[in-house]
Amino acid sequence: MNASGVIATLIPTRADQRIFLDHLVGVAGVLMLLTVVAYTIDMASTFAQIRAEARARDQTLVSLLGPYLGQRGIDILARMLPTATFFGVFVVEIRRRVRLESVILSASGASPWRRALPLLWLAVLLGALFWALEAKWRPPAVWAQVESGLGGYAERFPIGWNRDQWIVAGDMALRADVLRDQVPWMRDVLIFNGLREPDLRAILGAAEARPAGGYHWALTGVTAFDPVTGAPSPVADRTLTLDLTPSQLRYRGFVELLLPSDALRDLQRMDTRPENAGWADVELLRRATAWLYPGLIALIAAAMVPLGFEGRQALTGRLVVFGAAGYIYVTAVKVVGRLGALDVLNPGLAVLSPLALSALIIVWLTRRAR
Repeated sequence: MNASGVIATLIPTRADQRIFLDHLVGVAGVLMLLTVVAYTIDMASTFAQIRAEARARDQTLVSLLGPYLGQRGIDILARMLPTATFFGVFVVEIRRRVRLESVILSASGASPWRRALPLLWLAVLLGALFWALEAKWRPPAVWAQVESGLGGYAERFPIGWNRDQWIVAGDMALRADVLRDQVPWMRDVLIFNGLREPDLRAILGAAEARPAGGYHWALTGVTAFDPVTGAPSPVADRTLTLDLTPSQLRYRGFVELLLPSDALRDLQRMDTRPENAGWADVELLRRATAWLYPGLIALIAAAMVPLGFEGRQALTGRLVVFGAAGYIYVTAVKVVGRLGALDVLNPGLAVLSPLALSALIIVWLTRRAR
């Protein structure tokens, strides 16, 4: 086939457009249903808090509720899109099979490529949306909820002081009160150097430690302690280079799914990375490949449906099993990713193996359905 022929196969016909729209509406319908359920659960525990905050701040309820719903909606869409993609495509393909549309298209001599074209266009659209949600929109939306002081994220990761925090990186351990804010800093700081040696090399205390660019921290009210006797002696204020970035303080305790990509890349670039920092590699790789995920899920759902029929008869029990298997698979992909974040699996294996397995499942199901 020449180049013009390849291009011609990529141009959707009127029938392709209708099939594409059917699948898009199916995914959107399931996504809307899941989003409404998630909003209902969230509002049951959050609405009273938002109303009380509106009164306390002397603001209208809408001025707080509107932004919160938008920010929360981005997080919900990112969570629900893979599941909605599977069940939206699965239900639409069942309906098309019952109406014999897919059978007639196959009997007319349409190639597997032609039959899959509407799903491939759907994969491009949903892949772009999922990538934008995961890599661009979700982390800022979650942090905006934290800064607003509203909702579950604000309760789990409140703006303000976190007392007696321990941070270990390479040869250094640090204990301090940490301020989580736009510009994080520390107070009542104790820095222990020489953890990997038989005896500590130095112990340094400071009243405050503020970011001074990169890995540099400006210490004020500095005291040196003898590593053996613990005797203190005041010393001059100074700027130290620590294995610590402001992002680590600002987002301390955050789940890696919620961190901005810049903060994750800061961790990757560190000479001495914190313990269990492999999740930064996992999350950045997951975001880089996020555009593939919805399309693979959609193709798996479509490939399952023909195996749930014998002639014109739908095998209801088998279709129910396939639906449950699809949901379990979507959940299992997340679990495998978490294993990579916990350093149980290599980051590349944790992220790429589910994608490769998805492709193999699609091929296997397609061959079985012939």
